[in-house]
Amino acid sequence: MSGSVVAAIDGSAGSAAAAEWAAGEAAALGAELLLVYVVADEPEPGTHSADADAGPLLERAAGEVAGRYPALRVTTRLRHGDPGSELAAAGAEAEAGLLVLRAPGAEGWEHAPAGGAAFALTARASCPVVLVPRGERQNDGDEVVLGVDARHADQSAVDLAFATARRRGAVLRAVHAWGLPPAAERLPYTVTEEDRGAWEDQELQRLSDTLRGWREKYPAVHVHDDLRLLPPDEALPAASARAERIVIGRGGPAMSPTARAVLRRARCPVVVVPTT
Repeated sequence: MSGSVVAAIDGSAGSAAAAEWAAGEAAALGAELLLVYVVADEPEPGTHSADADAGPLLERAAGEVAGRYPALRVTTRLRHGDPGSELAAAGAEAEAGLLVLRAPGAEGWEHAPAGGAAFALTARASCPVVLVPRGERQNDGDEVVLGVDARHADQSAVDLAFATARRRGAVLRAVHAWGLPPAAERLPYTVTEEDRGAWEDQELQRLSDTLRGWREKYPAVHVHDDLRLLPPDEALPAASARAERIVIGRGGPAMSPTARAVLRRARCPVVVVPTT
């Protein structure tokens, strides 16, 4: 990843956690950090909106980050208008390689239209977007989870996940959700363990074939192939419980149902990568 790291500040505890995560990532990448505050025409509940609040909040956030990361270059920017549009514009102006913002949480996703500004920005950003859940916890391990469809792998997401695991010296857990083939429903008997094992072997081989090129490109990365006989919108949130972060593809110009489910239910920061 190249470019600056841009983090959204809105005066909430969730955005403070997102800014802290962004600062750590920028420091690790050797990138600049830009903190952006958007004074919204219609602010979301729990955020500040007055211009008088914006300057002190930005200054305080920048000071806190600089205190913890003295070598990190931190700049701030104040904008007015629709948060999703303004954050996207700020990221484009800064040639951002990463946009970081707070995840709304289950309640926020349900009550804000299409997930509010977070959803809108994630759906149209030209660079990866990270949503940091409120109350983010530090994991004992350092595992990067990749959500991958072995039949239609999102190459940009796979490459970023491998690169991140290499940089962090982390294990990469490649989670492939799968289901029994339609033929299983037509069987006159219950699916046997032998049949299930054969189908699982086919899926494992498919996943191995999909990742072979990246294993060769990133030989230092230890990859754990993780097959889950679950729908992807259940398998990936479950895998996030022990992850340092989870990397998924956006699923085209609009958010895929799987990406939406992961954003709503993940228990770690989610990196959403646009398809290129």
